[in-house]
Amino acid sequence: MDAWSTPARASARSVWSANRAAPASYARRTAEAPSSAAIAVCVILIAAAVSYVRALVEIAAVGPSMLRYAAAPFGVLIVATVALAAFAWIRRQDGAEAIPPSKNPGELGAALTFALVYAAVLFVVAAVRDWLGGDALYAVAALSGAVDMDAITLSISRMVSQGQIEPTEGWRFVMIATASNMAFKTVFASVVGAKALGLRLAPLFGLTILAAVGMALLWPGGAKGP
Repeated sequence: MDAWSTPARASARSVWSANRAAPASYARRTAEAPSSAAIAVCVILIAAAVSYVRALVEIAAVGPSMLRYAAAPFGVLIVATVALAAFAWIRRQDGAEAIPPSKNPGELGAALTFALVYAAVLFVVAAVRDWLGGDALYAVAALSGAVDMDAITLSISRMVSQGQIEPTEGWRFVMIATASNMAFKTVFASVVGAKALGLRLAPLFGLTILAAVGMALLWPGGAKGP
């Protein structure tokens, strides 16, 4: 069996499905088996890349006019994250253990939680835009993105489709949410996972966070600074 298949299949099963807590799940499991941290880093990075693909799918479905502006910068982020996952896999130690199996909790609780988060984010985003102006949405995107990237992506896409936000600016809010989500996952993994996981993951996610923030602020196409 191909060695790469272990993290790839694990990520595909848990992330492309409805399980948005996959990175957190893998981080917790490294606490039980610290020597699995090297493989967990690869899986978490693959999971992150898949979540960026999912963001583009959500944008295409809800705010298609934003897709033409979001595709290139998110494409860069996807390629960079996959490259870092490959680098982490190459640099792993030969004695790295497989990740312990998941308890496989049901998805109903996660689905209900997402519905509540999405409704709350939709309300907050609309309220902040009306009361404080569009620039304040950068802060909202950063805060809400840390908890759930899908909710802010769908909310911003919906507002773009309704003409409340320009598509050239909307994807930048989603990108900021993406950077915030990566930062939160890095901190979470460092706290609940094995020490080796945090040490391996932080510099790799740090590079993608810098890339995401840099593209959100500097990518050509009519951005306004936060």
